[in-house]
Amino acid sequence: MDEQIRRQAEVHPIAGVTAERMAELAGPLGWGDACRLLKLDEAIAAVRQFDLFAGLDDAELAEVGKLAYECSWSPGVEFIHQGEEARNFCLLVEGQVALEMEVRLGPHSPPRRATVEFLNPGHALGWSSLVPPFIYTKSAMAVQRTRALCLDGQALRNLMQRCPRIGMLVMDKIAALIASRLEHQSNMLLYFLSIISHELRAPLAAVENYLQVILSGYTGPLTTDQQTMLERSVLRLEETSRLITGILDLARMQPEQIRQAFEPVDLHEVITEAVEDVQLGLKQKELALTLDVPQQLPPIIAAHGRLRQVLTNLLSNAIKFSPAGSQVWLVVRPCENKLRIEVTDQGMGIPRDELDRIFEAFYRTRGAAGTAGLGLGLSIVKRIVDAHQGRIWAESPYPSEGRGGSRFVVELPLNPQ
Repeated sequence: MDEQIRRQAEVHPIAGVTAERMAELAGPLGWGDACRLLKLDEAIAAVRQFDLFAGLDDAELAEVGKLAYECSWSPGVEFIHQGEEARNFCLLVEGQVALEMEVRLGPHSPPRRATVEFLNPGHALGWSSLVPPFIYTKSAMAVQRTRALCLDGQALRNLMQRCPRIGMLVMDKIAALIASRLEHQSNMLLYFLSIISHELRAPLAAVENYLQVILSGYTGPLTTDQQTMLERSVLRLEETSRLITGILDLARMQPEQIRQAFEPVDLHEVITEAVEDVQLGLKQKELALTLDVPQQLPPIIAAHGRLRQVLTNLLSNAIKFSPAGSQVWLVVRPCENKLRIEVTDQGMGIPRDELDRIFEAFYRTRGAAGTAGLGLGLSIVKRIVDAHQGRIWAESPYPSEGRGGSRFVVELPLNPQ
């Protein structure tokens, strides 16, 4: 009788039920095929194994251990469901877990399940139980017989608030883990994007070549309307090609690779090539490009192709945000041991609070919503300029007393080596 009373009183601080009742509810509540409470010394030993709680003393480990219970799942069991309320934070002890997401390839396509990552012993999952809005962003399925140490997310949050030292130590570890996961996911995303982009380049280039042949008159004369429509088609293809090139560059562009291509460069040649790159865009919007470039320029050590990319991207950006019939300026000036390049437009301008962010990858300003692009052009320019040990900044509105317009300034050392 005493043993029965003792076991009935053995209430888990989180589950709020006896060990027997917890085992009965394990399946219906999604806690696992088998779920058991841990003795305090057993829980402390289990918690101590994880780097997440490294640095906690015995008393602090005991506080965490009081929240822990152990769950097991059979292969094929999905124990975390994307979109549901996030309750449990889990630390894998054995087995393997597949994290899955529902993805849509288009606005009208049905959702598809995709495995995004496999987790092994030592990994944690259920981070959503620690941060608002406390909704699982992925599903988790046991690939093998899996066992995990589980902590109620709400209780762990309460403990970290009640004991700031525990909170600081644990959150430092969590921040480092999440940062590494984000870096891994970003690298994987860029890797897959680069593969897709590489496969798209060949057919797009073929279509553009055919259109250029038609525009050149080799297949017969064109009417004015046909000429205009084909030019617009080529312009769209060029924009798409630049997007693909941007994705590929972002995935593989490293300063060391850029510096390997350093050589003496004729800047007049680079400017001529960049202007040719944007000629069709200028024509379509009836923009006037004014060049202010001295006849004699000092030689500069640079990566020819990348320097051309800098000028092309800055000019394309100016064209994109310029109203039809306006003007764009390209100014080049030698300055001591540097070369100063300025590209100015009469566009809508850039909000002052966004000037510091426009060189971030995938960042688009509030005014860019109606224009094509992924927000890669300026970030690529920044990477190239940095590799040349130069600097770039934007000024807007320009002139400062105006209501719009932007000026991008690049300063490059004549010999970065």
